[in-house]
Amino acid sequence: MTGKNSSRKSVKVVKTVLEAVLKIDANTASSWIAYQPEMPSEIKKFKKVR
Repeated sequence: MTGKNSSRKSVKVVKTVLEAVLKIDANTASSWIAYQPEMPSEIKKFKKVR
């Protein structure tokens, strides 16, 4: 029975780690989408593509 218990514990640990990674990744992506600063007009003159 110890094999099944250790397997279940490892599955729980993997699940917890993956959930944490997905939460961090989702928050980072949504923060990046929400905050997209506009380019200052002084920098626009250095832009190659117009």
